[in-house]
Amino acid sequence: GQSKFVIAMAGYAEPPSFDWSAVEVQLLADWEQRRQAVQALGRGKFDADVERALKLVTRHLSDEDQHVRRSALEALVRLALPPPPHEDMTPEDASAAAVARHKAQESEVMQE
Repeated sequence: GQSKFVIAMAGYAEPPSFDWSAVEVQLLADWEQRRQAVQALGRGKFDADVERALKLVTRHLSDEDQHVRRSALEALVRLALPPPPHEDMTPEDASAAAVARHKAQESEVMQE
């Protein structure tokens, strides 16, 4: 239930632990629940499932509620960011990943 979704929303869930069914149910609820679910998708760790997240988020770009639409757009931008450096990368790859991510975050698209 709710506790699993809170973990996923915080972005700490590893891909096998991400509760896709709970997010999909929330995407059918009221605007606040849809907004929270879209935000969770934008912050999640998906690896191979990023395509699934993109499909779910993209559906809500035309949501009836402006808050959900804005959250969907922000989630798409987050999902499009280069991945952050991680421990499995060589120091050179980690440095390149950090630079690429920083450049993307500093771009005009990411500015409020």
